[in-house]
Amino acid sequence: KPTDSGAPALHILVLLAICVGAPYLLLSTTGPLLQRWFTWTHPGRTPYRLYAVSNVGSLLGLLIYPFAVEPVLGLHRQTAIWSCSYAAFAALCAWCAVRLWREVPAEPKRAARSGEDDGPDADAEGAQARPAAGRRVLWVALAACGSALLLSTTNQLTQDVAPAPFLWVLPLSLYLLTFIVCFGRERWYDRRVWAPLLFAGLAGVVVLLDRFSDAPWWVQVAGFSAALTICCMVCHGELVRLKPAARELTGFYLMVSLGGALGGVFVSLIAPGVFPDYWEFHLALIATLALFCVCLFADKRVFLHRGWGRLGCVALVDGFLALDYYLGTDAQSRVADALATSRNFYGVLRVKEYDHGTAGNARYL
Repeated sequence: KPTDSGAPALHILVLLAICVGAPYLLLSTTGPLLQRWFTWTHPGRTPYRLYAVSNVGSLLGLLIYPFAVEPVLGLHRQTAIWSCSYAAFAALCAWCAVRLWREVPAEPKRAARSGEDDGPDADAEGAQARPAAGRRVLWVALAACGSALLLSTTNQLTQDVAPAPFLWVLPLSLYLLTFIVCFGRERWYDRRVWAPLLFAGLAGVVVLLDRFSDAPWWVQVAGFSAALTICCMVCHGELVRLKPAARELTGFYLMVSLGGALGGVFVSLIAPGVFPDYWEFHLALIATLALFCVCLFADKRVFLHRGWGRLGCVALVDGFLALDYYLGTDAQSRVADALATSRNFYGVLRVKEYDHGTAGNARYL
């Protein structure tokens, strides 16, 4: 385990990869695999709702383990139960594989192995062109932005607002909830609703950052959490709007996973060594609005409404420039107001000087 107090991030990453990397990888890959099998056994039905179900499981595990499992069961008993559950899970996967082999005709399976086809619904989906490179880049960018928002907001809440136990569970729960909502019911993401909410949420963050020292901690937690929910709804809602046909499901999930990993690497490994303060939070907010603008401009249907469509695009551009200015000013002021600033793996230290009138100046860490 890491023993120094310098930069243990890479050490921790290697340690986790060795200890839990293989089973975690195997468990993660079964999600897309079983959804792909679902497209063969249930042609014509969308498999993407199963992604919402898997995130429901993740959310339940996140909420149940620290409050109901860990306080009651010892580590050895937890390990035994988990091992038995893993064996049962493997048996269920084997049962699904046998059922697939018996029910699905041989031709789709042979074509899938050779890469020529993707299942019994391939003819219906074949009319749809494979996603262009630009759409794949958007998949990665939207997923990376959501992941960066999650981690940067968590840093903002747990290190700059209220370092309370289990507070990190709140942003992660909201992040998973947006996946559940967007992939479970596509109609729940409506641009006419979430675009104004996005502007309101970003404006609220600007006000909170400007009044950072004056706002009560619970107002800050509520405001930053609401902004995270709205921004992630936009990112994941646009991701659902851009999702491909079922035959491209595996590539889609690969790009989403790659984006999530890149967002995590940026916030956890790159930002602490590059930025003197939590500037990645500001960048993630700006990136959210920028990606929303890109998605709108790429959607030709937006410009069919000549009046409102063009007016909305102008408002988006103006809002983006204003957000860039205010967040950039706030980021610079955090460093400019401090006599000294230092950042490492554990957080940011600032030394500031305040005038106390006749009592003289005082410096605070």
